[in-house]
Amino acid sequence: MIDFRLQTFIELCKQKNYTKTAQVLNITQPTVTGHIQYLEQQYEVKLFQYVGKKLVLTNQGEVLLNAALTMQSDCKKVAKRIKEVDVKKRLLRVGATLTIGEFVLPEAIKQYLKSDKETEFSLRISNTSHLLAEMKQGNIDCAFVEGYFNKRDFDYSLLMDDDFIGICGPNYKGDLHPRRLEETLENTLILREEGSGTREILERILYEKSLTAEDYQDKIEIGNLNVIKDMVKEDMGISFMYRSAVAKELATKELQEIKIGEWIASHEYNFVTMKNSLFVEEYQEFMEFIKSVYNSSNLE
Repeated sequence: MIDFRLQTFIELCKQKNYTKTAQVLNITQPTVTGHIQYLEQQYEVKLFQYVGKKLVLTNQGEVLLNAALTMQSDCKKVAKRIKEVDVKKRLLRVGATLTIGEFVLPEAIKQYLKSDKETEFSLRISNTSHLLAEMKQGNIDCAFVEGYFNKRDFDYSLLMDDDFIGICGPNYKGDLHPRRLEETLENTLILREEGSGTREILERILYEKSLTAEDYQDKIEIGNLNVIKDMVKEDMGISFMYRSAVAKELATKELQEIKIGEWIASHEYNFVTMKNSLFVEEYQEFMEFIKSVYNSSNLE
């Protein structure tokens, strides 16, 4: 378990309020203040400052927060590893965004489990922001994500690049080769929920064109990628997603690609861990296995 004063510091970073932090931790406000003062004296820096009435971390505080979150995550991992000694099993808890978890990882994970009988494995599918939050809390060990994230806060390595494309149904009446993104606005846009990597990437592309999802004729939000594909197949609207997620449907012509003339969009799938984790070599070994299986399967 990490130092109780660091736990207070982490909670204060979350709450941004001394009184609320005291209530959550069931201690007094002066105790919270004392814990922070101790850490500031220990490291000889200011960890917080007020900007107006808002409590914000200093740059030095950001460094300590990242380190403290890694320590918190590693401590949970150590506790689990201790319990695993007698049963001779280790638990690897992996997170993945929907596209990666359903369309990139399955074969590689199957081969990994066949090759390593000493590992108990769990896979959690969620959106990028939720997975990173879960990792900070120590609830998962590592994650494969497709969305944007602050790369200063994590260790990461590239799994692959994937094209981000427009898709439509087999009976689409619009232009399959529009010159500009604006020429697709007359359609209903079917897109993922807030917080998903796919949604964030699309919104950034639209923003660069001074557009938003609201500029489409209509907008439908769906949290399930397969449901989105089914709706597009039925010509209920168009969508944008990774090529790997629709490769099968494009090959069978259940879906068509909308090839926008100005559109050049690809994005990274990254493997992410807590910064400077004690278990980084173990996690990286797992990632390299997954990457090698994926690359070899795509060369066949």
